[in-house]
Amino acid sequence: MRNYFRGNFRENRCRTISELEGQLKEIYDQADETYENRVNNMHDQNMKKYQEFLKEVNRIMEELGNDSGEEKLANLVRGNIYLRMGQSQSDVLKESDIYYQNAAECLEIALKKENVSEDDEGELNLLIKLNLGKYFRNIGQNGSKEHFKSALDYFSEVKEQCKDKGKRWRKHLCIDASVNMGRAYEGLYEFESANGKYNLIIGEYEKEKDEWNKMGFKGYYIQAKIRKGLVYRKQREYEQAEEAFQEVLKSDPNNVDAKNNLVVCHRKLEKRIDNNDKKIIEEYFGKNRFATVNYLKWAIKNKPDEEEICEITKNMLDKHYGSVEEIIEDMLKENPKDRELQLIQMLQFKEKREYEKAIEVGQNIYENMPFIRRGTISLKAYFNMAQCLMEQKKFHRAKKILTDILDECSEDILAQIEIARCEMCMREFQKASEKYKAVKGKEEFRKLSKKDKINLLNDLSMCYLRMGEAENIKEAGNTVDEVLRIRSKNRKALYIKALCCSKSDEKLKEAIQYFESAKPQGCTELYLESDLISCRYALWKKDKKQNMNQIEAINRQLKLVQKTPCSLETCAELSELLDDLEEMEETIELWKDLCSAISGINLIEKEEGYTYFSSLQKKKKFIKLEAEKRGKILKELFGLFKEIKEIKGLCRITNIYEDEEEIKAEEINGKKPAHYTSLNTLKILLPKDDEKEEKLRLWNTAYMNDPFEGELFIKMLKKGFESEKDAQTILQKYFLHLQNNTASDQSQENKPGLAPVNGNVYILSFSEEHDGIQMWTNYTKHAKGVCLVFEDDFWDVRKKQGNENNRSVYSDSDYPLYKVQYLKMKEYTDSESGSDISPIKECIQKACKYLSELEKTFQDEEIKPKCQDIIRTVVTDMLNEVRFLFKDPEYKHEKELRMIRQSYNPQIEMDVYKIPRLYIEVEKEVRFNEVRLGPAYSETEINEIVSWLYATGKVKRVVRSERHYR
Repeated sequence: MRNYFRGNFRENRCRTISELEGQLKEIYDQADETYENRVNNMHDQNMKKYQEFLKEVNRIMEELGNDSGEEKLANLVRGNIYLRMGQSQSDVLKESDIYYQNAAECLEIALKKENVSEDDEGELNLLIKLNLGKYFRNIGQNGSKEHFKSALDYFSEVKEQCKDKGKRWRKHLCIDASVNMGRAYEGLYEFESANGKYNLIIGEYEKEKDEWNKMGFKGYYIQAKIRKGLVYRKQREYEQAEEAFQEVLKSDPNNVDAKNNLVVCHRKLEKRIDNNDKKIIEEYFGKNRFATVNYLKWAIKNKPDEEEICEITKNMLDKHYGSVEEIIEDMLKENPKDRELQLIQMLQFKEKREYEKAIEVGQNIYENMPFIRRGTISLKAYFNMAQCLMEQKKFHRAKKILTDILDECSEDILAQIEIARCEMCMREFQKASEKYKAVKGKEEFRKLSKKDKINLLNDLSMCYLRMGEAENIKEAGNTVDEVLRIRSKNRKALYIKALCCSKSDEKLKEAIQYFESAKPQGCTELYLESDLISCRYALWKKDKKQNMNQIEAINRQLKLVQKTPCSLETCAELSELLDDLEEMEETIELWKDLCSAISGINLIEKEEGYTYFSSLQKKKKFIKLEAEKRGKILKELFGLFKEIKEIKGLCRITNIYEDEEEIKAEEINGKKPAHYTSLNTLKILLPKDDEKEEKLRLWNTAYMNDPFEGELFIKMLKKGFESEKDAQTILQKYFLHLQNNTASDQSQENKPGLAPVNGNVYILSFSEEHDGIQMWTNYTKHAKGVCLVFEDDFWDVRKKQGNENNRSVYSDSDYPLYKVQYLKMKEYTDSESGSDISPIKECIQKACKYLSELEKTFQDEEIKPKCQDIIRTVVTDMLNEVRFLFKDPEYKHEKELRMIRQSYNPQIEMDVYKIPRLYIEVEKEVRFNEVRLGPAYSETEINEIVSWLYATGKVKRVVRSERHYR
């Protein structure tokens, strides 16, 4: 408030003040007045005024001589000016630290000086302490909560010494201290205590309104009302906050803080920012920190056009801005250390999906101010880092950050929600559902925005759905009904409701209606079209003649799906559908039409993790085929790949990290996947900070140490055909090395060129054995190497739960692990239904059926040999994905796990090997939970290696082998 000296200390003085003392007190009040009127003047003009005030105070101090009492007053005035300069700089997002530092120094000096006279009754000391409290309150915004506690100590002392005293200046100090105590409690998120202070002030004003107005204290009443509104806003009670700010504006129509906060409430309540809001933003943008920050946050999300940005920013600087990004960059040039500006830049990078840049900015904010507490910029930066990591599918790391937040802020509901979302994305649906339910049962849930509530309820219902079982599906339906009561046309909710209905044969028609309702105006659910096709197919199978209209609907839909992605699982169902229709003579024309529709289908490949079909569909020789023939070929390929995918699923690791207890057990048993390699390779993986970070590599299968790798699977395939002759004839067309590399009976002129044995498949091997002597001798040179155990978030190990039709458990950015199956051919041949091997055997038999049908299709003269070769190459790559998952039991001691990927775009290592080698990189950051050193290293070598590994910061633990090696 203004006029501390004009209105208070100049009244009822028993002594005559000197001219210099009067000048200092006038300057104090002028500095306060300048700050209160800051919005009406340009910032530079205000800062110039403060500089003139400082210059005048310095002149007066030179004239004071040795009068320590007046020197005390002079340092108080200087401290107040610096405090106002810091606040003004902060308001316009400019560097303020130096001003706050100068303010603290001046106020500390003033506190040590003697009073002006005995008549002052210590009022200067109280005013100094009040300003020191404001200093700590201001720097507490981005610092430790201890600053707010220090501020409270000062404010409490001032209030205690001034309460129940009749003098006007003491009442003024008491009220000012009370308001600021409330603000300090706000900083500590002790909202009940803060409101207690504000309610007292509001109550006193309403009792003594005339007297308060006469003394000029109404401003404190207004301030208390605004702060109450801010408390509501911080507690997410936006409707009550909106009401509070509107009430303030009735008493004070030009109140800047009330206007700005009203705009924020509108944004949080998901109301449109109307013309009145825009006028407020335009009026205060660049002049008021709060208005500027909140407009930038709004603009990052809503992407206003250049014309609007120019209109909003015209009062800020004489410069043309074309984007929010330009504004942020300009402000950061002016004030590179401002953490709130850095956070806004982080949000900008995040919105643009430049997640690495966003994380780098967030990490910098956190490292410079590592305080995780409610309301701090560091907490917001840390939270947004977790969200960026989730977008990058680094769920383990994101969950760790969110857990750190909850360790410090256990009631942070947004962190609780995001942890549940992390677990949901990691397919830990049971854990996620429990966390979502816990949040839903809290009072804080009521305060979430409609959008956040809807997102949570949709996610919870999806968790129930993915967990399967009738009871969970029922809960999914009940939960999504809550969403539809909030917003009846929510597309995702309608889609989930459709999925719930599709699980019941009795509700398939209802499911189709919900799917159709979710489609208008576009639904973001990638699998909607696939699920709708599956639902129609299921309804048709219930009564094929009665529901023939569903097949016609599928046919119409497929012609549209050529622009909308369709899942592989659904394509496999379409393959079955065509087989069913082929047996019905009256549907021959529909069968042909469906084949033609399938020929141009757009597959969900990026999310499913394969590229075969898009690659094939771009080949000119394939495109030239008639649509019906392309569709017939794709029909066989879809069926084949479904079986390949099923084999991969049977071999896939799904339970390495089920829960904390299991993790501990597996660490003891040594079951976490480990990779044996040389020390040189480890040096490449852990480069110096200034070097490019290398990635783990998967190498082409041509370089495997066993020359017979993959042959066991070919033998298994041969058993899947009706005759050995068919097997040999067909398989040598797909595995060319069977004819090319062994065709010794052909003349040199007629012999085909050599073919690569293994094609486009890349493998990296791991083991469940962490310290096996055979592993050390076979995979490291003279047992001098390392066994690497990666951090948990390196692995994409996910369990498929419930009935997840149409969905792949992995995307193309995932690297699942597969367990090598050790078996002998006799064991495979003799296996019966119900044995462990029988599911794989059934898949192989079906795969061979599709291969036979495909070869029959090639008898059509239109499908030329070169086109056949293109299609066969795709088939070979499919088969190769599982070919290397089967080995002779001779290698069983290796307990091998494999990471397998197919790629048409490998990189080439030209420098390390005599013959260049092909590889692909694992696009994941390399960090190690443990590095085990080989048994042949000496003590001196071990000490040197250990020192280096810990210095990299990427290794948690180093141990040595317990095996003996000679």
